Amino acid sequence: MFTHSRNYIIELDETTYLMSGDQIRIIPDMKNVSGDVYYISDMRSAISRTTTMEAPFKYTDVMVRRQLQDSGEFDEPISVVAHWKKKKGRNVSDIFFTALPTRTLYIYYEKIKAYDDTVMFFPLYAVLLSILRKLKPTEPTAVVFQHSRFADVLIGNDTRVYFANRCVSFDDSEEQLAALWHTVRSDITAAEIEHSIEVNRVVKLLWFDSKAIPEWTVDDDGQQALKRMDAGEVVLFEDREYRLPFLSALKALSASEGIAPRVEKTLYHARRLAPYLSAAVCFILIALLAGTFWFSHRIETAQVELERYETRQASIRQVLQRKIPHVDYEDTVSLIRDLAYSQTVPSFKTVVNDVSGALSEGMRITDITVKYADDGAVIITLRGTASIPFKQAYVGYQTFGRVLEHKGYTLDESRFDTQISDSEFYMKLRKKV
Repeated sequence: MFTHSRNYIIELDETTYLMSGDQIRIIPDMKNVSGDVYYISDMRSAISRTTTMEAPFKYTDVMVRRQLQDSGEFDEPISVVAHWKKKKGRNVSDIFFTALPTRTLYIYYEKIKAYDDTVMFFPLYAVLLSILRKLKPTEPTAVVFQHSRFADVLIGNDTRVYFANRCVSFDDSEEQLAALWHTVRSDITAAEIEHSIEVNRVVKLLWFDSKAIPEWTVDDDGQQALKRMDAGEVVLFEDREYRLPFLSALKALSASEGIAPRVEKTLYHARRLAPYLSAAVCFILIALLAGTFWFSHRIETAQVELERYETRQASIRQVLQRKIPHVDYEDTVSLIRDLAYSQTVPSFKTVVNDVSGALSEGMRITDITVKYADDGAVIITLRGTASIPFKQAYVGYQTFGRVLEHKGYTLDESRFDTQISDSEFYMKLRKKV
């Protein structure tokens, strides 16, 4: 049975489940849930894939986002969550990621902020990657999670991720599910050909609504063998007992794999460390108490030492009373302060990169002014246009402001006007150093 005090919320196929201890049930939302939570979601509007990007390693995420926007897969600003990255060459990197509309990601963040306790948020494919790492396979292995009419596929080993994709059938009939597993097998074969690998192990993970699956054996189509993970621990759902390895694997999730806001992660780790910090404080107090008794035995010796130091202090005081020539260090100190400020203040290039990176498709900046105030703040004034329909332009304008605020800018003033052919916007932002 599950004995963890932590609650798990699993959002899958537009249904939300709450797992508490060894009980799991369907809930309308997380409003009535209390306690620390691991929140796992398939984020229906998201896609998870692997790709190779020709770009500097630190800009891989940005280039993936730009590539997806240029391809037209999303008709609004998107965010990219990198689960795994590996450098292949000077400007070539492999990446395994989940991409979703930025608007959707911020909806999840707002849910997390509104929750009273701490929440660690995990995309579904972060869980599948955690399972793959737990298996520690030296050879390419496929992890397949089948639920409803979907099958999420992840192929990799203990050092690399080769392939990720979601397969979909029209419905959950026996015929369609057979076609779904055929698609899964076709994806595995395609990955084998593309990466010149051989997948000899396929690990299946099922859900409450999963049905019987075909048995895979050695045949002319390949060498894949379909296997199940260890049965896992018992959970009760609708008065029936289930052994689902997927739920057991949730215990192995690490908070570092989550994508919750930084504040949530800090609070979560602070709560986990609180007992250890309390023990450390008690140990320090005991040590101080013991030290008090020890020092009480040295008072007489300290008095002798004090007299000796007082004599030495008197001699030093006589030396200090001598007139020391004044040396003006103000110019040097001023130079040091200026150098320190120049290293911390964001450059004009950095500001322009932040602004351009936050723009949605169809928006452009016509005028930008960057001023460095005496109090150390950077003041940015910009004007721009959006040559797209009003509704899309206004959504892009709001997202543009939120992304800049997320990067540390404070919005002092903003204005959005619509014209006959396009829309115009104005913003005044400030960033303190």
